[in-house]
Parts: sequence; C-alpha cells; structure tokens
Amino acid sequence: MKKIKVLFVISSMEGGGAQRVVSRILQSLNSDLFDPQLALVRKSGPFLKDIPSHVTVIDLKSSKARFAIFKLLKLCRDVNPDIVFSNLGYINVLIALFRFLLPKRTVFIARETDIPSVSIPNSNYPRLLKVMYEVLYPKIDMIVCQCKYMKNDLINKFCISPEQTIIINNPVDEIDIDQFNDNSNGLYDKGLFNVLAVGRMSHVKGYDLLLKAMTLVKNSRIHLTILGDGHKRSDLEDYIKEKNLSEKVTLAGFQENPYKYMANADLMVSSARIESFSNAAIEGNACGVPILAFKCPGGNEEIIDEGINGWLVESGDIDSFAMKIDSLVGVKKQSEKIIEHIYKKYNSKNIVSQYEKLFLKVANIRQAL
Repeated sequence: MKKIKVLFVISSMEGGGAQRVVSRILQSLNSDLFDPQLALVRKSGPFLKDIPSHVTVIDLKSSKARFAIFKLLKLCRDVNPDIVFSNLGYINVLIALFRFLLPKRTVFIARETDIPSVSIPNSNYPRLLKVMYEVLYPKIDMIVCQCKYMKNDLINKFCISPEQTIIINNPVDEIDIDQFNDNSNGLYDKGLFNVLAVGRMSHVKGYDLLLKAMTLVKNSRIHLTILGDGHKRSDLEDYIKEKNLSEKVTLAGFQENPYKYMANADLMVSSARIESFSNAAIEGNACGVPILAFKCPGGNEEIIDEGINGWLVESGDIDSFAMKIDSLVGVKKQSEKIIEHIYKKYNSKNIVSQYEKLFLKVANIRQAL
C-alpha cells in the first residue's frame, strides 16, 4: 500500500499548545501508513528534539508566515503531498488564500486553535481578518476543531458547513511517573498549599486576573507558581511589586519539564479569558492534580467534570475564584481517580487514531475523484 504523504505546517516548534499537539501526533502516527513531513516557517524551539528521526523537517527560513507562503507553495509542488495539515489560524488563512495553487489532488486540512468570534476582535486587523475567515475558510476541505464550542462558533458565526468540521480533542501522553518526581525536591515549600498555573504570559491567559485573586485569598499558606514567559511578564512583575505579592507568587519561567511541577502541586488554576482546549489542564489532570478554571469561551466545560477532576467558576469572577482556592486548602487531591478519568477521555493513542482515520478518509476520497 502506498503511504499517504502528510505535510504538517506550523510556524515553529517553540513552546506552545499547537506545537505540543503536532509533536505528539508525529510521535505516534503509524509509519506503515503515513509518510509525514514537517514544514516550519522557522526551524526553532524546544519541541524540535521530540520530532522522530524518520520525519523530514523542512526549514522555510522566514521571519513571518506571510513571507514563507510562496516557499511553502513551491514545497507543495515539489513534494506533492496527499494532505497539507496546517495548525495555526493565520497560516490556515494564508494557505486558503492561495488554495488554487496547491496540487489539485492535495487535500487541505486546517486545525483551528482559537475561538474566532472572540479572538478576531482582539487582533491587529479585526475587520480584515473577519472577512478573510468568512471568504477563505469555506475553501478548506476539512477543519479540525478542538471542542464543541469552537465548532459551533465556526458554524454559527462564520457560516461554515457542519460537514466541513470535525471535533478532535487534544491528546495527553501517558507520562512516566518517575519523570514527575525527577528533581522534585526544592520545587515547593511542602508546608504551603501550592497552586500552579502554566502557560504563556499574554492577555488572553488572564494572569492579571489571577494575581488580583491572589490579593483576595485569606489563607497565608497559599503560594502561587506560574510557569511560562511572554510579553506580559514585566507587567506581572510590576503588579507583584506594587501589591507586595513577592512572598505569595513565584514566576518560574518556561520549563521544558513542567510535569514535575504539576505532579507535586496541590492545585492547578486557569484564569484564561479564552481557552480553546487547555493542554495544561489535561496534562495537570494526567499528573493527578485537580483544576480550578474560569467558565470562559472554549473547552473548559468539556474538560472539567465538577468535583471529579476540578471545578469551574464564572468567567472573570475573581472573588469567587479566590474563595474557591481558600476552600480547597487542606482538601486531599484524589490523584488516581483524576488520572483514570482524564486518560479515559484524552489518551494520546485514541486521539492520534482519530487523526489517522481522518487522514485515511480524506485521502481515499480525493484519490477516488
């Protein structure tokens, strides 16, 4: 049987949710059925080391995606893939714009990473981007949505056909428990109730809301650690100084292995204003830690089953968020129950199998034309 050529396209392999998902798919994709290649706008990032050796990595050597589009189109002509699989909204739009230049039998699948009706108004060119979504997204053969909320947003706000969309959640790996405890000594003060947040420091992640909540918690044993970096870091540092939170909050930066922090935390929190489908939440659950999150636009309501693997608070309600953190101090986490629950829903083997079925289906349909 001829292998199906799948060209994965993403900006880089820098630390981010989309990059982590691409890495996990490439690690598990059946090499007897598929011939995967990875095209990067720029070849950089810590997740490069996780790409399997049999996957060809192509560096488009561009500073921005818009400068790489013609190199990508030429690559598609040279490689003639059965499937182009794009993994970020702005790259999806660019490829859709030049869809007519792709090889005729190439199927274009786009994985959506945002809630467009919410994220577009906050973009640099909201009117233009909205029109581009409305005009160009119908040209995509299939759109992978991470959650029901995202799918409904595309259908109801952008007139995308339901048959053009499919929901495939993000995967979580069965991580070796020994990795959790590797060098875990000294991560936290064991006498404290250790709260952990993981993600890039941007407006959408709502760390400003989380720090405001930390000014409202009553219990002096509560300590927050934030893993990640981003353009909002200096603002958060200024706020921590202004509110005298340096004894209650630690900014630990980006960590290649966040799992040891997760496994040894008492609680993970997500204060995001929008959260398409939180990799940090399902990874934290996979480490046996419950999640407290805002009921914001996105997948949090699908991931969190109240009282089983976490709790939800109305979006932006920092008073209730702080009160809930206080109420959980001293409550023993049910790690085994949480781990079993999350792997049943999102284990990597099952999720990658859904991608394989999608790739096989669209490739066979196109070959039959």
